[in-house]
Amino acid sequence: MVTPAQKPLSAFTRLSPKVRLYEPPVSDKPVPSSHPTTVILCSWMNALPKHIEYYTGIYMRFFPRTRIILVTISTVEFLFHTEARRRADVKAAVTALLARDQASERLFVHTLSNGGGKRLYGIASVYQATTGRPLPAQAWLIDSAPGIPRFRRDIHALIVPARTWGWFAWLPFMVVVLSTVSLVFIVVNWLPKWFWGELVWRPTEGMNDHRLIDKKCVKGYVYSKDDLAISWEDVERHAREAKQKGYPVEKLLIHDAAHVQLFKGKEGEKGYWGFMERIWALGAGSK
Repeated sequence: MVTPAQKPLSAFTRLSPKVRLYEPPVSDKPVPSSHPTTVILCSWMNALPKHIEYYTGIYMRFFPRTRIILVTISTVEFLFHTEARRRADVKAAVTALLARDQASERLFVHTLSNGGGKRLYGIASVYQATTGRPLPAQAWLIDSAPGIPRFRRDIHALIVPARTWGWFAWLPFMVVVLSTVSLVFIVVNWLPKWFWGELVWRPTEGMNDHRLIDKKCVKGYVYSKDDLAISWEDVERHAREAKQKGYPVEKLLIHDAAHVQLFKGKEGEKGYWGFMERIWALGAGSK
């Protein structure tokens, strides 16, 4: 008898529409001291469960006794929801994080693209408002981010989910994409910064804010010059700013890799996940 294939992310429990939790099987063995006790994974905009599961599956293999808090985001939520609503979306993630004794927590964070970065900005903001302390991340892997709005790159980022669609679906979708990108371009370039701060600058600056992210957090930027959605120059600029703010910073430039597909680059999975291990080892040693 053939066993039906499990749906992607079926090992997770849904805590809210945008937050899921994976708890490893009950065991008498504690989480090894060299492993994180919790991984927060914030996916890119419109990420499909089958694609997210690649990352969660790797973490389950690397850290089999570690729980995973997964947070997702859509284009509508990224562009059009208020920051208050986005923070409400991630409150369940903070509640799950605080359900354990924070003194014994070892937290690793992995965000992908600007969507993932914006979700972590919300999580850190809610955590700070709730506890009065910055998010106690020991290490943070920042994949394909951050980047500021650029017309052609934004178009590429938004059409990623529609690459395999037929013409009848693709054409109206492109009309929506072009309209959205044009609106963002006008807002960012012609309207006052205060008007669109929550869209771009506050989340980007918040990534380097000691009030939101623990100042000892080791930041690992992994990016590619072949990324058509995010400029490598924006990433390196943000990494320099993080270093100026006192954060420990590591960088890995991947060759021949597309947006949020850096593990497929010239350095391969070994290079990508080896960098993750190095970032965590540095962060774990800083506590």
